[in-house]
Amino acid sequence: LIVAFVEFFIYIKKGGIYEQKTIYAMTFRTIFTILMAYISIKFYKKIKKMKQIPLILALSVCSVFYSCNNTAPSENNSSQITVNHSEEQNQEEAIILDNGKKWKVNDNMLPYILDAEKIFIAYLDNHDVDFKKLAKDLENKNDSLTSNCTMEGQAHDELHKWLLPHLELTEKLSSAESENEAQNQIKELKLSFETFHKYFE
Repeated sequence: LIVAFVEFFIYIKKGGIYEQKTIYAMTFRTIFTILMAYISIKFYKKIKKMKQIPLILALSVCSVFYSCNNTAPSENNSSQITVNHSEEQNQEEAIILDNGKKWKVNDNMLPYILDAEKIFIAYLDNHDVDFKKLAKDLENKNDSLTSNCTMEGQAHDELHKWLLPHLELTEKLSSAESENEAQNQIKELKLSFETFHKYFE
């Protein structure tokens, strides 16, 4: 857990995308696990002479089980938390211009956004219906984009206000179960790319 925590903070320092709830959850899980391990050791010393090893093992297993179930959300819950976070962000954090001008996206990141937009436009122009492939292609560009996130300062913060909801739209497209559902996400993605060009260049 400690190693994972350190690697996670290194990832954040490099500009990686994260949620504040993730930090809270990892902190709680680490502290809780250490506390339960300490209690188990103290308890073990007291009953060592009684040779109740199975009880110690049971306590350890229960502590890990409790920690996981109370701090690590399921895949569905994690997705729901991220979606809610993006919706709250849209409501509370509007993107602003750089003193009336568009923000400059650096050369490490801009190509991936423009490439994704080209893929999206080609899908529309060709009247394609394979939305699963579109979602996969966009996700590949998103992965490259986030792994090359090197912007800093307010420009970085403003870009992430756009990027997080955009990533969620791509995930929703990928999980769409019908063409009608996919079309709703495609409309939202179109608006998302338009929003990007309104605030960034």
